[in-house]
Amino acid sequence: MKPHTQPVLALDELAVGDHLVSPRRGYSHHGIYAGNGRVIHYSGFSRRWRRGPVEEVSLAHFCLGHPLLVRDSSQTPCDGAARVERARRRLGENRFSVWSNNCEHFCHWCMHGASRSEQIEALRTPLRTLVSLLVHNASSSLSAEGAQASHRAGVQYKPGESFPDGFAAKSGESFGAGAGPSTQASRRIGTLRGGSRRLTSPLLGRLDVSDT
Repeated sequence: MKPHTQPVLALDELAVGDHLVSPRRGYSHHGIYAGNGRVIHYSGFSRRWRRGPVEEVSLAHFCLGHPLLVRDSSQTPCDGAARVERARRRLGENRFSVWSNNCEHFCHWCMHGASRSEQIEALRTPLRTLVSLLVHNASSSLSAEGAQASHRAGVQYKPGESFPDGFAAKSGESFGAGAGPSTQASRRIGTLRGGSRRLTSPLLGRLDVSDT
């Protein structure tokens, strides 16, 4: 279940160690309230497209004019002071990663001792679906092409009709998948039965084949 959040209307509504959320366009920014109007957050790309470290900033700096919400922390195993202590131990860290170490990962670790980002989890589900769909479509396309190739390879040639490599059919034989006339010449010669047959090739001339 998604944790409950509510708007912050006044500074005195905040408690040390609260998990703060500031909605932005397309995502939410997260931080830990350190008291006295200060917030510890993973700055990441919160201001510009330039990675930033874990830092302690003013509440106004954290929000940058955006709304401020506080997430319910009643089920958090540690108290507010312990959460702030955890956050301060990582001040200056500069290993931000959108997918594995973003501001929400940081706050969830401070609150619960384990990194997690619901925003990333919500993104991964449709991405997995898209990748599965692409793989399925590619597999279906390859199967269809293979079936068409097998059908073409098994077509029966009429007597006197030339094969792609120049051999002329004399008996209306068909060739299976992966066995074109040029690769099957010797097999065809070896399997003809019922008297002599003649194969015609522009490269080899006429070959008279008789059973022995």
